Amino acid sequence: MEFICRHCDEVSKGDAYRVLSEENGVILLDIIVCFQCAMKARGLELSTQKLETPSEEMIRQRRFNQLLVNLP
Repeated sequence: MEFICRHCDEVSKGDAYRVLSEENGVILLDIIVCFQCAMKARGLELSTQKLETPSEEMIRQRRFNQLLVNLP
């Protein structure tokens, strides 16, 4: 997946990560970053989540649909 990291402003062709910071239920930071910036965020103890590419999500959805079809 190709995207622009919202922290370093570099074009990334690798995995994308969401960095979140929340305090008392208020979201202070919610950005999509590259792997390197995600590792820096983890070092600061910020929440990071790897984003799934559409193809991974499609595979999961197909598997789920197949399970539903095969239920008795």
